[in-house]
Amino acid sequence: MNWYTVRIGDRQTKRQERSMPGPRVLVADDEPEVLAGLSRALERVGYEVHTAANGLEATSLLRRLRFDAVVADWKMPVIDGMNLLRFAKQNCGQIVFVLISAFATPDAVVEAMKCGSNHVLAKPFAPQELVKVLRRELGNQRGIALPKASLETQQADEPM
Repeated sequence: MNWYTVRIGDRQTKRQERSMPGPRVLVADDEPEVLAGLSRALERVGYEVHTAANGLEATSLLRRLRFDAVVADWKMPVIDGMNLLRFAKQNCGQIVFVLISAFATPDAVVEAMKCGSNHVLAKPFAPQELVKVLRRELGNQRGIALPKASLETQQADEPM
């Protein structure tokens, strides 16, 4: 397989080209270890993952590329997850959006759902929970061919 380099701000990573990439997912979180863990978990089951360390980087990527789904931390510097959700819903058409948060209250979850979030995951959570949510939401809303990797065969990861 061929490799290519993705550059986001000061960071660059090598990615492997795939002949049939899975759904494209943007993961935005200001915690590097969460960002890396979620990226690994999603790539392992076949998603094409792009990352952003804050909402500003995420909006820049949303302007340039088409994504099938966004997974964003609720509390991030510069542009938070709720404002990113509003941006994505106004500018990206039908896109699956999952907010993740350690601080979500029931009222905040209701607000997020009214703004168009498909799901809110409370931290800490196992990456497999996110994979299940994305598989369900992408399959229901978009009719996207989902990665065929079985969740049962995936190695257990630490909660995010």
